[in-house]
Amino acid sequence: MRYSVTYQYRPKDSSRPLDYGQSVEISSDGKDLILLPNIGDHVSFPDADEIRGIVENRLFHYPEMGEAEDVCVINIVVTKSEEDWGKLIKE
Repeated sequence: MRYSVTYQYRPKDSSRPLDYGQSVEISSDGKDLILLPNIGDHVSFPDADEIRGIVENRLFHYPEMGEAEDVCVINIVVTKSEEDWGKLIKE
């Protein structure tokens, strides 16, 4: 199965996430474990400063099941975290 994961940021004062996001393509032969952040997890992308915060929701969409290569499109919405990031990791 092939996975396409898009992370989108939703500002606290907005009802919808921003139109752009950070995309990640993942392929699996079914033997590898694929780890995705769960609701409540904190995430940060070093190259995308606007996508840093807490996972608010996840959507799994299977648009082409039964085709030659099954695809799962995953959208993960991240919103601002009030947590002190210094307490989450010591660098």
